[in-house]
Amino acid sequence: MKKYYKIEAKGKGRGEIWLYGYIGDSEYDDVSAKAFKQELQALGDVSDIDLYICSDGGSVFAGNAIYSILTRHPAKVTGYIEGIAASMGSVVAMACDELLMAENSLMMIHNPWGMAVGDSGEIRKYADMLDKAKETLMLAYEKRTGISSEELTELLNQETWFTASEALEKGFITGVIEPVEMAACIKDLDLSKFKNTPQSLNQPHKNGAPKKVYKMKPENGAPATKPKAKGTEIDLEAVKAKARTEALLDESKRCSGIKAAFTPFGSDYLELQGTCLDDQTVTVSGAKDRLLEKMGETSEPLGKNTRVTSVQDRSEKFAIGYTNAILARAGIKKDDTRNEFRSTSLLEAAKICLHAQGRSIVGMDKMEMVGLAFTTSSDFTNILENIASKSMLKGWESSEETYMKWTSKGTLTDFKPTSLVGMNSFSNLLKIPDGGEYKHGTIGDRGVTAQLATYGRKFSLSRHAIINDDLRAFTNIPKKMGRAAPRLIGNLVYALLNSNEDMADGSALFSNAHKNLITAGTSINTAALDAMRVLMAKQTDPDELEQALNIRPAFLLAPTAKEGTAKVAVKSETEIADGQNNSKKPNSVQGIAEVISDARLAGTAFYLTANPDIVDTVEVQYLDGNEQPFLEQQNSWNIDGVEFKVRLDAAVTALDDKGMVKNPGL
Repeated sequence: MKKYYKIEAKGKGRGEIWLYGYIGDSEYDDVSAKAFKQELQALGDVSDIDLYICSDGGSVFAGNAIYSILTRHPAKVTGYIEGIAASMGSVVAMACDELLMAENSLMMIHNPWGMAVGDSGEIRKYADMLDKAKETLMLAYEKRTGISSEELTELLNQETWFTASEALEKGFITGVIEPVEMAACIKDLDLSKFKNTPQSLNQPHKNGAPKKVYKMKPENGAPATKPKAKGTEIDLEAVKAKARTEALLDESKRCSGIKAAFTPFGSDYLELQGTCLDDQTVTVSGAKDRLLEKMGETSEPLGKNTRVTSVQDRSEKFAIGYTNAILARAGIKKDDTRNEFRSTSLLEAAKICLHAQGRSIVGMDKMEMVGLAFTTSSDFTNILENIASKSMLKGWESSEETYMKWTSKGTLTDFKPTSLVGMNSFSNLLKIPDGGEYKHGTIGDRGVTAQLATYGRKFSLSRHAIINDDLRAFTNIPKKMGRAAPRLIGNLVYALLNSNEDMADGSALFSNAHKNLITAGTSINTAALDAMRVLMAKQTDPDELEQALNIRPAFLLAPTAKEGTAKVAVKSETEIADGQNNSKKPNSVQGIAEVISDARLAGTAFYLTANPDIVDTVEVQYLDGNEQPFLEQQNSWNIDGVEFKVRLDAAVTALDDKGMVKNPGL
């Protein structure tokens, strides 16, 4: 068997592929998809591949498989058309990130064709298969060129041949290189099967000697001279971005969709999965159908317990994958090197979403395209909102607020003033004589009113931010707004302590009437904390004949400037008096409470508070108990973009005074 192709590693992360001849399904053909896949895998981890093509085409299925294998490969593929890329040879060439064509080479596209034997049903089935095959060819050409399906259909119907300059003009290639010696390239190809073969290909040796020859060395098959692109009008980076983005749009999403469909079944159907992935004509829906057929071969009878597993569609798969990729780029989520959308920009994401909705972007500039993505029912704005929301919640979760440790959380169901019940202790248990009657106990209350308020801000995401791939605009800003939400609650909580507002009985929260105020301020020392402890323990329940509640302190709240002094006072093994250590007397308040310092506590005052799970102190109420900020978005009339609004509904209320004692400090 004459081998017309080879794959070689060239070192430094580079490989070379020589694809010359007929592309077939059998190992006896010049190029087979199966052998191509095996040898490409054996090439190992390379970052760049040079692909040299001189092929008259071949099997649609084998060609599509090779195209799919190349588009899935992570390396940058640079293609060189030497002589001819006809039929499926031109389709394989479309898989290249950068595609260069020798000046005297030709490219041909046409409809798939073949012969069928059988009855009318078999003939019709074969015709349907050819139509489906044509759709796959058009998809590859559309991704590369952006040519409309109508124009492509006409070109395919006519069996159209392109010179290098014509192929460049239509967008099939990215550049033109110097001529090659044609006779060596195509002498073994069978061109009689084509109906419009150019006369120049029938007598290739008459093309004349080129100014500079780029050909194969017969002794080792390596190129004698590296080709150079003709002209500088082609932006190769832009072409690369376009090729990668639009290739991901269908092929990568097709592969992801197929993998997602098979994932719930582990390794049960790996062979079928591989077949579906390699055959580009198999859509996600078609793969699911094949999977169901395969499952049906071993399915259990009706009536047995079954499990229904749903799979994500392509749009949902992209939305999840791209959201995770952006969150990883923003440092919010762990990076997943297997995520195929890691390098997809915001602009490319907008293109993908529009394409998924069947929106044509041919002829649009970037501003128009992004504007369309904002205003249509595409997934783009939903993805942006999801990313912004996750960023905001990440900021909320990472906030370091102290109030959460010593306050309780409550729920309000509306914005009307609501009378809360500040719970005192339950009635004492009574002795029940033999055969005696149980009496109802009571819970005394002091009416406290709470009312929710709404707090919020908004920010906008413009078209410019999308085009510039500015992640900061909708990751950092929402994250900071997420942190601002608990900071607001902290402001309200410590403002309540600082302001010492009146309770429902008309007396200030900390007052002599409530027996929770040390009148003469002191420093934070053993005697001061012990006196505050006694006040808290002696608080009484008026509904039980002034019985002592024996409340124990759990937290010592102090201004930031007093944090060190407070920690020494509660951790020292010996007594602390006005900052001095008495080494002869044990510290009676050692470990009395956990020290919490906050810069928002005014002046020198410090406080002891009880465990909020045992005794009512300060409560933070949220609408329906939702303490997380809420984000919503809408298209903006005032700017070219979309606006996001962050909202939090909350209130802060002192439920009871008995579990808190204040010392004005020194």
